[in-house]
Amino acid sequence: MSKKRMTEEELLAGLNPANAHADELAEPLPHELDPLERLKGSVKHYDRPTDPVWDESFDTVKRAGDDFMETPLVLGVIPVELFDDPKAFVEAVRGGIPGAWLASAVDASSNVDLFASALQVSPEKVKSLFNKQHLDSRTSEIILDIVRLLRLCESVWESNAQAMRWLHLPVAALGGVEPFKLVDTYEGRCWISQALAKIERGSFS
Repeated sequence: MSKKRMTEEELLAGLNPANAHADELAEPLPHELDPLERLKGSVKHYDRPTDPVWDESFDTVKRAGDDFMETPLVLGVIPVELFDDPKAFVEAVRGGIPGAWLASAVDASSNVDLFASALQVSPEKVKSLFNKQHLDSRTSEIILDIVRLLRLCESVWESNAQAMRWLHLPVAALGGVEPFKLVDTYEGRCWISQALAKIERGSFS
């Protein structure tokens, strides 16, 4: 008695055509791929930070706001190490800083009035100090203290323009006084620094 062979229709009966493949080399269907396989070919790969994607991304972010990555306060001829080394700071003050440092600070901040207010002199008098070989210790300390305050202010606000605006606005933490009006005393400058520290922690009161 010969055995009846199954027809093709009978062999395929009950099989799911979506996941039944007769050929192992057949291309898998989308739903059969694992998540990583599905992403293959859809994501660009960049090996180096010099690849174009970095430039494209940076340009896009820069256009998001005028103050983004604004040029920081440039100290010019003033050694930045002074503000991290108390001993060097004190020695510079005692020796008297050159007037060129004051000129550099005024140029960097574009705010001669701030230094004039701190020194309690006219803007013209401030400019007359630019060519001095050595300034007296009191003047030297005030100038370096103002530069340190400007660096802190800019660090908190992450923008030269915003830092300068803040200095001329009433601040609740300073009793409603503009910071600009407190720079003529050491205690006033300390108070401003404390207010900036509070803002950096997220307190704007």
